[in-house]
Amino acid sequence: MDTDNPTAPPVSVPILAVIINDQTIPAPLFQSFCRLYRRAWPYNWQHTSPMSEADLITALGVSRANVYRHITQLRFGKLVTWETDGHGRYTFFFPTPPQVKASLKNETETANESQSRKNETHVVVVDPLIKDININTTTTESQSRKNETNSPIYAQALTYLVRAGVWTDRAERLADRLVANEQRLEYGNDHLPTLADILGWIAYCCDPDQKIGNLAPVLAANIENDRRAPEEYRPPFVCRTCKLVQGSCECETPDLYLPDEFLEAAFGRKDPNRRYAISDTNEWGICLYCHAFPCQCEVEDDPEAEEEGEKS
Repeated sequence: MDTDNPTAPPVSVPILAVIINDQTIPAPLFQSFCRLYRRAWPYNWQHTSPMSEADLITALGVSRANVYRHITQLRFGKLVTWETDGHGRYTFFFPTPPQVKASLKNETETANESQSRKNETHVVVVDPLIKDININTTTTESQSRKNETNSPIYAQALTYLVRAGVWTDRAERLADRLVANEQRLEYGNDHLPTLADILGWIAYCCDPDQKIGNLAPVLAANIENDRRAPEEYRPPFVCRTCKLVQGSCECETPDLYLPDEFLEAAFGRKDPNRRYAISDTNEWGICLYCHAFPCQCEVEDDPEAEEEGEKS
């Protein structure tokens, strides 16, 4: 049995506000984190004692399947790590989140500067035993991270990744990676993933034929490992000037971009009826006749209809 005494838990548990305020953590997962973190109190909140599967089920109050799902997602979010003794017992460690490390570093470097330039981290105390966690705090956080670039590519990549369920800190790192990839394109490194590949992987994972149930980790892992999406799932870039897709555009200096509507089109692959719909556009909404987005076809009068109208 776990050496922690579950009948004598601490009255309160210190949870970093940066974790509490992370809107990408689902409530059940956050609750499991609090209950697991509570078991670290005898060790100065650094780690738990070795815990068996039965201990975990008791501590988290969820089913066996959800126990493994929750601890895997917590490790994926860099909130916990663990070691095993080889006999089915796990010791969980609670590393300092990357956002907090950056925050503490900034506070040290700017200790003699004005208060407005400090990046502070606050601790909020919560009760780990309540069933429905309702946290009210008046503490505020200054921005945990300054973007290294103001590139619109960064903002667009971050929007795609967060919408796909990638946790914020990981999404920020991937967005930085995409910006660097776009810059490398100028030197002929066209094998690296770009914005189109984020949409391509979303479309691929949402395709019912692929039978992929968890989009976020598949998307993030492929971008981290510089894997481009399958060509048939990648959307084409569109020229802002002539509205034609890349390859059909004849502008001297094409202004290429990915329309905002493409994100919804990527998620739209989930609809099994979509493939059977009769349409004049492809999966991305690009016209099959004029190859433009949106369609630029001119509506022409039918000459035969005009002649019939004149005769009548």
